[in-house]
Parts: sequence; C-alpha cells; structure tokens
Amino acid sequence: MVEIKDLNRGDVSSDGSVIILDRYVNIDEVWEDSVEQMYRMESVEIYGFRIVPSIYEGIKIGNGNNLMFGSKEVLDYGWWCGILPNLSGKLPKWFVVRKFDGEHWRFVTGFDLLDNGMVWCGGINEIGGSNDGTPKVTLPTIYDAITHIDNVLGDCKWEFFMEEQQRIFY
Repeated sequence: MVEIKDLNRGDVSSDGSVIILDRYVNIDEVWEDSVEQMYRMESVEIYGFRIVPSIYEGIKIGNGNNLMFGSKEVLDYGWWCGILPNLSGKLPKWFVVRKFDGEHWRFVTGFDLLDNGMVWCGGINEIGGSNDGTPKVTLPTIYDAITHIDNVLGDCKWEFFMEEQQRIFY
C-alpha cells in the first residue's frame, strides 16, 4: 500500500479520504559522520482536500463538476475539478461562505460537513473582520444551515466556496 507521504498532485489516498494538491519535501538537516557518509533528514508536507461520503441530504453532485447545496452552487468546485480531475464527483469536507461587497467576495464563516451527516457553521463574521456575536452551530441538514446563514446575513448576496487546501500531516 502506498503511504500518503509518497503521493503526488492529483493522487487519491488508498482509503479515498484525501486528494493531494501539493507535496513538499523539506531537507531539514544534512551531516557527515566519521566515516564520511552523508546523511539527510527530510520532512514531507502534504496539502490537499479531505473527502467525505455523499450521505448528506440536500447535496447533489451533477455532471461531475457541479456541486449544489440545496439551491446554492459551490461556485469554485468546477474550477478545482479542472485542477484536480480526481476531485470530480467527490464531496470535499471543508467550505466557506463568502459575501459579495460590491467588488469582492469576502469571507464570512467556515462551513464544514461532519462525518455524522450534520453540518458545522462557524460564527458569522461581517465584512471587516468583526464578529457580530453569532455563535458557532452544528445543524442537522444543509437546508437548516442555509436558513441559519440567510437569517443572520439578511438580504445580501452570499455563496459557498471550497475552503483552501489544508495541510495534512504525515
């Protein structure tokens, strides 16, 4: 079995739980011993996306590159599938909610799919980084989470995006 530390861009772990985006090998230390042999110590950093089973009510993956949470599309899923074809048709674990401020999509909160089929929504941050006091919540369905975000943000344009790749330590 190939270990995650030996995988490269686009590879999928043997258990299907991780898709690799980047792999960095860091040379931490090089030294010689008394018999003039060279030794090298290195560490490997892996960045990628965790994948979860498609057990969530209200989530649909269409045509491989279109991911819908209820009636809302994850806007950059197709873009990421273009970079990592093995992501197509799979469900990543981590997302963010972004609010359009007229010029840019600004981060509002994290949005994670939990292993038990529920959804975690972080505290809602308004544009400018201040927190309005809305607590982190765990909700039973995507629909409940969308309703929660709508209620907190009010009448504004917001969308789901994939969370940036995460460092996976191995």
